[in-house]
Amino acid sequence: MLIQHLRLAKMDSKQLEQTLPFTAQEKLPFSTQGALLRHVVAGEIYEKDENKLEIILMAAPHEAIRHHLELIEQAKLEIESVNVESCALINGFSYLLTGTEKDESVMLIDIGYSCSKVVVSHESQISFCRTLDSTNETMVNELRSCVRYHDLLFTGWPVRKVVFVGGQAKNKDLCQEIARGLGLAAQVGDPLAQVVDGANASSAIEAGSVNPDWAVAFGLSLGGVN
Repeated sequence: MLIQHLRLAKMDSKQLEQTLPFTAQEKLPFSTQGALLRHVVAGEIYEKDENKLEIILMAAPHEAIRHHLELIEQAKLEIESVNVESCALINGFSYLLTGTEKDESVMLIDIGYSCSKVVVSHESQISFCRTLDSTNETMVNELRSCVRYHDLLFTGWPVRKVVFVGGQAKNKDLCQEIARGLGLAAQVGDPLAQVVDGANASSAIEAGSVNPDWAVAFGLSLGGVN
């Protein structure tokens, strides 16, 4: 699945559904006619004396989707719901994101072994998504660019906090280096903090532990788009 930011003239939802495939074709390496497209309206922006929509496009080829469905059938599983990683992260931390100030945004950084997913949320709504190369030495600079891009678009609710999740979020030195480079308040996120207690904790979860690597799985367990 590819995630791409697009900017379109302000229009109603029906017009957007009709226009999006043609605009998206210029950004995708595969035909939109053979792909499943979904989108999120990140917000309205003002550009060149015109109101526009900042769109986050999510696209996947039908062939790739069929392959995943075949694997699920072979495993004799039933599909309860479908979601994507970025939305799952927001689901898993809705309790934290809704508690922020209305004029602030939170950046979730899912640090993986080969890549990192960056998601910015404002009041539990996605306003920015991007995938970064985790092994790149310029990762902090790329994250600064993400913050700058978001804050220039949405001046009323800039990024003020970072939450680290994913397997590499357990690397304390790495998280501290990124937080210092961004100059933002930061914490390691534990999606299970709101549901796990000493009496009901699974044997796979150590009491008092922080579990940032469960972020996507926990968010997916909360459901998605049918």
